Amino acid sequence: LRSGLEIAIVGPPNVGKSFFALDLALKVASGEPCHGRDVEQGAVLYIALEGNPSNRIEAYKQQNDISDDIPFRVVTSNIDLKDEASALDIIDTCHQIQLDTSFPVAHIVIDTLSRALCGDDNSPLDMGALIHNVDTIRRETGAHVMLVHHSGKDQARGSRGHSSLPAAIDTEIQVSRSEDGTIVARVQQQRDLPCEGEIAFALESITL
Repeated sequence: LRSGLEIAIVGPPNVGKSFFALDLALKVASGEPCHGRDVEQGAVLYIALEGNPSNRIEAYKQQNDISDDIPFRVVTSNIDLKDEASALDIIDTCHQIQLDTSFPVAHIVIDTLSRALCGDDNSPLDMGALIHNVDTIRRETGAHVMLVHHSGKDQARGSRGHSSLPAAIDTEIQVSRSEDGTIVARVQQQRDLPCEGEIAFALESITL
């Protein structure tokens, strides 16, 4: 995950997009290797707009023996990324996290794009405003920004909504589930890098 870039995790509902995004985010916050790749530790801001992920986070930490004091912060407040004020609030939150943890925010997750966009994701004006404000967040914080987003009716065509989004992001990773329950995250689009690579995984229930 390179700083200063934008990535979209795309897939249908209930396929494991948020679990995949959360796994990456907690790897960054803990500095633990990620699927055989080294990780540079940094603070993470996870903006959870489709339910509080506290149980998932606790289960993940328990299963992977991760300390509670890693620089990982969750925000569940509503935001509207058509509005510049929300972008400025996120930037201020990142600055406060750095003061609290002594780690600069390296990774921001917005889960999901549709809940962060209080408008129409098919509208070029609404999507354009969101892209502009995400660019502002990325530029002012230097963080990598990850958008969790739903795919359209035709999954092969990628993300739902206006075509300005796939044109603006640096990387798109599609998440899909096979009939046997295996989930695959596959690089679908990549700017200036080879469009290759996939990770297969399954979800496991953990008793808290």
